[in-house]
Amino acid sequence: MIGKKSKNIMMMSQPELKMIDWRRKLINMEEAMRTKEPIIGIVKAAAWDVKEFNGEYQMWFKLEGSDDFHNIHGATPEQVKESFKNIHIGNKIKITEDQFKKGYVLSTELLTSTKSEPKPKVETIKTKKPTEEKTIYNSESFREMQSTKLETAKKGPHQLTYASWAEAWSHLKELHPNSNYTIHEQNGMPYFCDNTGAFVKVSVEVLGLTHTVFLPVMDYNNNPMKKEPYSIKNKASTQEVKAIDTFAINKNIQRAFTKAIAMHGIGLYVFKGEDYPEE
Repeated sequence: MIGKKSKNIMMMSQPELKMIDWRRKLINMEEAMRTKEPIIGIVKAAAWDVKEFNGEYQMWFKLEGSDDFHNIHGATPEQVKESFKNIHIGNKIKITEDQFKKGYVLSTELLTSTKSEPKPKVETIKTKKPTEEKTIYNSESFREMQSTKLETAKKGPHQLTYASWAEAWSHLKELHPNSNYTIHEQNGMPYFCDNTGAFVKVSVEVLGLTHTVFLPVMDYNNNPMKKEPYSIKNKASTQEVKAIDTFAINKNIQRAFTKAIAMHGIGLYVFKGEDYPEE
């Protein structure tokens, strides 16, 4: 019987074996849901499409009060979308504490929905909100976006000023709901790379006008990253720069996205002085 069972497993295709593996994971996650205290959180950001990574499919989301990414995983894109159906900005969901710590989620339980129980609207834009979508991009529309203020924070060893991409996009959609963006790809990947380094490219369109931003893929110290790790030597020390990875690519896409929005005026003041020469 053992030999016969092993033979049947060996005859299975890769998709069949992957599905068996995901059934086991799902059983383990369902057991965790029954035995561990749940975490209740409100969705503040969510992915727009399913991505394949290392043979699996996933979509990410973030909860209020945390900057960590949580991923919905599945064996097929359809399975991921089914599990992701509760993930909308403003929805209150429940996941286990274990899932929250690991960022590895197979399913969620919806507690409240923005569709059935909308949250009270809080006006955060400093300018007057237009009553209808404008159709002409002119100096008035630019000044309106430029007068919008964003929350900022100083981060990193150089204490550079950063603004949240989610907040910038939220304000832009409040003013111009038909705005859209493009993350440019090369060979299916959201970045461009050669022997000199890597960069990302993001475009944002508002009222028919598109601004495109190119940004090098940089590490925490704002050093450009390359295919292979390398060292930067100066008089005082030597800095080791890691090879490019998916985390750095994602972070720099967010930065380029924020900068492309700023080209239309929202948060443009954040980047003042960025092009001054270094001393």
